[in-house]
Amino acid sequence: MITESEKISKWLIENKIAYINDFNISIRSWLKAGGIIRTYITPKDEQETIKVVNFLNSEKYDYKILGNLSNIIIRDGVIFTPILNLSKLNQINQKLYIDKLELKVDAGVSIPRFANYVMKQEYSGTESLLGIPGSVGGGIYMNASCYGSGLTDYLASIKSINAKGEIIVRDKKDAKLEWRKSIYHENEDIIISAIFQFPTSQKKNIDIIKSKSEKIKFHRKKIQESDRPNLGSLFATKNLYSDIKFKSVKLFILYIFFKLMQIMINNKIYKKIDLLTFRKKINKVYRKCFQIDTDNYFSLSDKTINCLINNGSQKANDAIKTVYSIKKIVGEKIKLENIILDKIK
Repeated sequence: MITESEKISKWLIENKIAYINDFNISIRSWLKAGGIIRTYITPKDEQETIKVVNFLNSEKYDYKILGNLSNIIIRDGVIFTPILNLSKLNQINQKLYIDKLELKVDAGVSIPRFANYVMKQEYSGTESLLGIPGSVGGGIYMNASCYGSGLTDYLASIKSINAKGEIIVRDKKDAKLEWRKSIYHENEDIIISAIFQFPTSQKKNIDIIKSKSEKIKFHRKKIQESDRPNLGSLFATKNLYSDIKFKSVKLFILYIFFKLMQIMINNKIYKKIDLLTFRKKINKVYRKCFQIDTDNYFSLSDKTINCLINNGSQKANDAIKTVYSIKKIVGEKIKLENIILDKIK
């Protein structure tokens, strides 16, 4: 008897739509852990995407849309649920008006590429986005932001496909953009592309733009993990240290000590240690509070406790177990920014 995966593969071959059999998540994921996706579909454009969605819906197959695996943990084992990846939808088209620069950006374009493109046109407003992993589609879905600037700051409209295969175009005001949330959390729409508009007031001297981006890169390098596989921010919060300070007496005292030492080091009152070295030491204490052993394959970064790192394992189930153990201490009010697919078939 033909299996669901075989039926999907047969249809994809007949319709000349690219896909990968047995896609290894542990090789491609930013966390470098996870199982095998049996059918990983990579449509080349909007038309193919609509065709695939209509087929899967007509057959009543469950499916998932994934970006570049930069904020997701998928369980170990074989994943039979078909996965759509829109990385081939990666075009940026430009229109220059008297009063603005307008860009049509496909969902599969990486956020750093988008940010660099805008900067090369000598427009400011995307410098802080350079270090955000992920695609423009995923960034809009999560309403991604960093260093006080957001991906959606200059967003004008979003094009998506609904569950019926229909094209839906929404203005920014209708996207229900909130902190790490959008209307796309509520519906089953698939983001295909977006229009961004940068007013001429954002046109700056290229040296000023480069200077701002270099300062952000320097600061990011100091406080964000870059040495080991990770998924960026673990929790959707601006300051996890502050958010958890009332969870216990120990965490409260630790937070007060942390803030006092930051002030003393920054103002050169205490000169025996630099801030980066101190952060590593204080984060070690935080890991103990989270009951994470030093020999854990999955742990928290030396630079920030809001980042899960992989110390050399391909077992995503261990990562998921670690995240859930931390979540118990952090509490329900602080939501995960990373997506966990531990129940996927």
